[in-house]
Amino acid sequence: LPFESLVGPDAEHLIVSHLVDYTPSATVLFLMRTEAAAERGSLPFLGIGDIPARKKDGGPAAAFQRSSQKEKDRRPFPLETVRLSSLPASRDEVMALSDLIGAKSVQLVGEKATEAALKAQPLSEFRILHFAVHGVSSEKFPRKSALVMAPDPALSEDGLFEAWEISRLRLSSDLVVLSACDTGLGHLEIEGVSNLASSFL
Repeated sequence: LPFESLVGPDAEHLIVSHLVDYTPSATVLFLMRTEAAAERGSLPFLGIGDIPARKKDGGPAAAFQRSSQKEKDRRPFPLETVRLSSLPASRDEVMALSDLIGAKSVQLVGEKATEAALKAQPLSEFRILHFAVHGVSSEKFPRKSALVMAPDPALSEDGLFEAWEISRLRLSSDLVVLSACDTGLGHLEIEGVSNLASSFL
C-alpha cells in the first residue's frame, strides 16, 4: 500500500500535502544520512551510449566473442549467446544531455564506450552518471546482472559491467540514470530487491 494513499486527519490523501520519499532499506537510509555531508564530485556529467550492435560476422562482434570466451562458463548469459541491436538514438540522448549540462561533460559513445574506458574515468568525481546502453538481468544470479559495454579490442575487460563490480564503486553522484532494459529486475531479499539499480546505492 503506497503511503501517499493514506488519508490524513483532514480526510485528504497524504500525497496532497506531503512529499513521500522511499529507500529500499533501513541500511540505505542510514548510509544516506551519515554520508550526506560527503564532498560532491567536481565533474558534472558522464554519459555512455551508442554501443555497437553484436553480430556473428566479425567486426566489433568478433571482439565480443573472443573476450566472452574466456569467462563463458562463469556467466548466466554468455555474450556469444546474447544478440543485441545497436542503439543509435542513445548517442543523441547522451550528446543532448552533455550540451545541456555544459563544460567538463564527458561522453563515451560508440566504440569508445568500452568497459576499460569507463573504469579509467574518475567515476567518484562525476555528479551525474548516465548509462544509455543495453542491460541484461539474471534473477538467479543478481550480482551477475550487467550493463553491456562496447567490445574491447584489447580484451582487457569482458564487456559486461556487472552488478558486483558496480557495488564496489565509491560514488558521490547526485544522480545515476539507467536508460537501459531490465535494470529493475532482481531477486527480493531482506534488504530489498537485489538488482542493477540497487548496486549503485
